[in-house]
Amino acid sequence: FDDVGVDFATPAGPMRVVDGVDFDVRQGEFVSIIGPSGCGKTTLLNIVGGFVRPTRGQVLLDGAAIAGPGPDRGFMFQEYGVFPWLTVRGNIEFGLRLAANARHVARRADIVERYLALMGLADFADHHPKHLSGGMRQRLALARAYAVQPEFLLMDEPFGALDAQTRAAMQDLLLHVLATEGKTVLLVTHSVDEAIYLSSRIVVV
Repeated sequence: FDDVGVDFATPAGPMRVVDGVDFDVRQGEFVSIIGPSGCGKTTLLNIVGGFVRPTRGQVLLDGAAIAGPGPDRGFMFQEYGVFPWLTVRGNIEFGLRLAANARHVARRADIVERYLALMGLADFADHHPKHLSGGMRQRLALARAYAVQPEFLLMDEPFGALDAQTRAAMQDLLLHVLATEGKTVLLVTHSVDEAIYLSSRIVVV
């Protein structure tokens, strides 16, 4: 982020959402952004995701300006973000069928089996999301995000709706997956405890 500012249009004129943001995320780093509601945390994440363009300044990924979403970035949203009409297996496989991440059928099956096992979902492979608990749906969302092998994982309060015990279990699972996969992560959270537990560095807005 290089002197980034974002204005949103309103009937009363431009509303400045973020201004003068400068920070870097290094390869393999886990950076959390914390701050009060409405301070622009999710807007910063959406810029990296390619969903929002900065009004001022620039955001570079590997030295190139971000022009839009891409397969090099995986996104986990606040809601579960899984497709209710697909099975657990179908959800994980979904991104591997898209042109940007297309894999050979045999390779696709290997990847799906790997993430079913890694996320502890193998016994529920043929179930639909409505049959899963909240924590299991977030495991599924994490599996789907990782299955396409993004270099950069963007997470917008993905554990916020979970109870305390399930949230702690998901945090441990995320650290286990990161130790196995070794990705760069940018997390938005309201929880100071969560940021301290998961992050190598914290940005306070």
